Amino acid sequence: MKKKLLGLQDVMIRNSSGIGFQKFCLEIHQRDTYGILCGSIEERNMIFSFFSNQCEVSGGRITYNNKNISARELAGIFWSDFTVIGEESKLINSIPVAENICLKKKFGGVRQKACEIKAQTYLERLGVEFKTNRMPGELSVKERVLVELIRAFVEDKRLIILMDLSGFLTDVELNEVYQVMRQMQKVTFVLLEPFGKLVFDWSNRLMVTRDWQVNGCFHTDLIDKEGLFSYLSISRAQAYKNYGMESGSPSEVIAFQHITTAELQNLTLQVGKGEILNICCLDERSIRGVRQLMFGKAELLSGSIIYQNREVRFSGVHRLRQKGIACIVAAPGEAMLQPNMRVADDVMLDLSKKMPMLWLKPRYRKNIVQKLNEEIQEGISECRVSELTGVMKQKLVYTKILLAAPKVVFCERPFFNVDLNMREVTLEAIKEFQRRNMAVVVLLRNTRDMELLEGKVLYLRNGCPVDASEWVSD
Repeated sequence: MKKKLLGLQDVMIRNSSGIGFQKFCLEIHQRDTYGILCGSIEERNMIFSFFSNQCEVSGGRITYNNKNISARELAGIFWSDFTVIGEESKLINSIPVAENICLKKKFGGVRQKACEIKAQTYLERLGVEFKTNRMPGELSVKERVLVELIRAFVEDKRLIILMDLSGFLTDVELNEVYQVMRQMQKVTFVLLEPFGKLVFDWSNRLMVTRDWQVNGCFHTDLIDKEGLFSYLSISRAQAYKNYGMESGSPSEVIAFQHITTAELQNLTLQVGKGEILNICCLDERSIRGVRQLMFGKAELLSGSIIYQNREVRFSGVHRLRQKGIACIVAAPGEAMLQPNMRVADDVMLDLSKKMPMLWLKPRYRKNIVQKLNEEIQEGISECRVSELTGVMKQKLVYTKILLAAPKVVFCERPFFNVDLNMREVTLEAIKEFQRRNMAVVVLLRNTRDMELLEGKVLYLRNGCPVDASEWVSD
């Protein structure tokens, strides 16, 4: 029988605003892999903050290695025995990979050389191949995650929390990470992932939360996935109101012809009215190149961009918006909203970049308030953006795009850092773009996200277009 590593019973965890779980329960056994599925992004972020030692913990009963401990003692254990790995790097950029791996271990001999030898030993032990004398800035995202995993192994971390890996690693990269995890047999893992194949395939137990309550922990092979999906989808996205829809048959809206930049080579694509093009990238170079191109930050070395039958140059998001091209970044609820503004003012500010005299025409504000109340929630226009839930923020971002009525929409990793309900809002919004004859280009990191969307697919590897078979090959 596996020993219990960490136990919490009726513990309060909350942020500085007093929001959180009033009676949080958790039981993690050694050498297990636990998935945690949350009913909202706020719940998932709170659990992430808990494991990152960034929230208030009080009350209830806490046990570690079957011994009762205080919340203060737990904070020390977070530092010594636990670690969190996510999209943000924790490596020190000024020292080589080997020294990052051995940072908290002191080996004899010349420090740098000893570190390289010891680090290389651990890499070989875990089946990882790359040079440890490289600097962190030279690593790909996957390599950086692997280095952080290896460092945790070297430091004898007992619990590793993996945050939304499927949001920024490809399928091939995820498989490589999983193979390394399987070699770390003495380590316990917690996966904070959205509802999807990964959390069911990697976990042997799954904890479910909804409405700030823990609903139980279940063996993954006993779970009714369809029933759980319905249970967590408590606020399914409603269809957007049919206003401002364009008519006309599909035709080419935007085309990139033989584009070469510092990151991309000979990229050619075209998207027509009401079409969706999914660009699925295998590596960081391709992601970076497409993002720079989409957001008007890439210098063209050769090739041309044709927009509405005219050759154009992209030069920044603001200029693109004026041309009728909208850019939606990853995690837009945090990056594309003004947290201290009222919702109606945030929308007015955004639309005024396309219509400079908007603030001087009260009837426009009245129409915007009416649309916000219809699309999201009655009375939301006077709320501050910071008061909105993740679902409301997601709906607000896409409602702003629909009000602006662009001809082309660029979406960067639309399913990154979303809960199940935010994902449904995103899917419905993209479908609405299509219904209104907008050309939609979606930048994706893995095939799991691609399966959610219709449309054409373009695969990129090392900045070059490849066919599907080459894309999935290692």
